[in-house]
Amino acid sequence: MPIDATLPYDDSNIFARILRGELPSKTVYEDEFALAFHDINPQAPLHILVIPKGAYVSWDDFSERGSDAEIAGFVRAVGQVARDAGLVAPGYRLLANVGLDSHQEVPHLHVHLFAGKSSGRCSRADIRALSMTAVTAFPEARLTVCYRRRRVDSVPCFQQDRSSDRTGS
Repeated sequence: MPIDATLPYDDSNIFARILRGELPSKTVYEDEFALAFHDINPQAPLHILVIPKGAYVSWDDFSERGSDAEIAGFVRAVGQVARDAGLVAPGYRLLANVGLDSHQEVPHLHVHLFAGKSSGRCSRADIRALSMTAVTAFPEARLTVCYRRRRVDSVPCFQQDRSSDRTGS
């Protein structure tokens, strides 16, 4: 069920419990700022979650309250996870959901890293098919950022012509 990202941090959430060692995870990376592990319900051949170690509900919360060191460390951790997995050349996709409209389900900032197959162009249908878990989406800007082959394409997925959804393209 989607959460309200404006509410205070809930330290009983599943990611907080993983960080405290109360629940297991298949860890692929850890440093002082971040923990990365395989998603238990993968939406792609490779689906890794990267979470900051601090108590932040969303990107909005993190960008407002996180220290410069935490923000830089977390962003670098996401890149390191992708490099360690050999994903830069073939490409990968990132997603961070924020709040109700994006269907954020865990009240702890997390980035989904998807890889292992061609994810194609960002579209509304792609976003729905992946339960809003394919790219970094900011609800205020309705902007989706796709990372592929060392370049960044900004695609306003939520503002695309709806006729493309009806034609299946």
